[in-house]
Amino acid sequence: MMSWAGDAPPEGWNRTRHVIIIMTDGLHNMGGNPVTVIQDIRALLDIGRDPKNPREDYLDVYVFGVGPLVDSVNINALASKKDNEHHVFKVKDMEDLENVFYQMIDETKSLSLCGMVWEHKKGNDYHKQPWQAKISVTRPLKGHETCMGAVVSEYFVLTAAHCFMVDDQKHSIKVSVGGQRRDLEIEEVLFHPKYNINGKKAEGIPEFYDYDVALVKFKNKLKYGQTLRPICLPCTEGTTRALRLPQTATCKQHKEQLLPVKDVKALFVSEQGKSLTRKEVYIKNGDKKASCERDATKAQGYEKVKDASEVVTPRFLCTGGVDPYADPNTCKGDSGGPLIVHKRSRFIQVGVISWGVVDVCRDQRRQQLVPSYARDFHINLFQVLPWLKDKLKDEDLGFL
Repeated sequence: MMSWAGDAPPEGWNRTRHVIIIMTDGLHNMGGNPVTVIQDIRALLDIGRDPKNPREDYLDVYVFGVGPLVDSVNINALASKKDNEHHVFKVKDMEDLENVFYQMIDETKSLSLCGMVWEHKKGNDYHKQPWQAKISVTRPLKGHETCMGAVVSEYFVLTAAHCFMVDDQKHSIKVSVGGQRRDLEIEEVLFHPKYNINGKKAEGIPEFYDYDVALVKFKNKLKYGQTLRPICLPCTEGTTRALRLPQTATCKQHKEQLLPVKDVKALFVSEQGKSLTRKEVYIKNGDKKASCERDATKAQGYEKVKDASEVVTPRFLCTGGVDPYADPNTCKGDSGGPLIVHKRSRFIQVGVISWGVVDVCRDQRRQQLVPSYARDFHINLFQVLPWLKDKLKDEDLGFL
């Protein structure tokens, strides 16, 4: 006979839904009959006692019969029995079990959850990076620019402002998401008001990337699916849930979790050929931060820069170099893509790829000779939150 620890059940026990998953061949020996244990659990949870309120919705027992010699009668006796629901599965081995799990999961109600991916081995690149967007801007007589971005809501992709020019026409901007070949119709491109790439030309700095962020708005609403889902943004209700923080969590707590004062393991997604590849880097946010930022003065065109603070403002995060590990570097076409922290099995964007000290991808042969000062700089999303909150206020993201 089962009972609660103490004299009374814990508060809220009758509102909690329970799931039991059993993997077995259906046979039992000295341990006794498991059906009796299931009956005890049902009694403890007050399930099936009252015909007017049987509470059957509060317990699901799934049984997986694994192997070639499964006792069908026994596994059926253990499982829940509900109309139009399947609680018994027979699988030949553990690999088959994995496939059944994916078939069981109904994602239709969770597609809007941010930062989630489908990691099944049969999944393609966009199952594993469903937020990734490809941006192409064609300019007559000037060629075209390619960038990346991240889906942050059903109407917006977040990317880098330098991917566009102020006179770019909407019809010249092509955006594709979810691995789809069709391009999406653009309504407008929104730049951060403080972005001005020519802002320091008079000081001998040809390109200045402070506030290098933009939002691309679509005319029509995106339809989420397994290959098209939003990434999480900091200081939103979705990220509070992703980090498993209390509902009262603050933006400061998000920052403490995602960007603590130390080297922070992160990743970006790079397109190599026709494939998307995750590349792990470390955000230098502790004692290596200053040396990382100093290397900015070695970038081509910054010969007149005497102090890194002239080009590296508090809006930037720094990756790259060889300490504590040799970080991979971004390529030119990676600009605008998300810098991501993978935490608690969710993917949360903390930065936008902006610029690098060395173009390591211009010549494939040079990638073997990457100097230690090859650094990349990314716009820190915590530093542009007021702008994001304003432009995305109608997107039901629940900014804190």
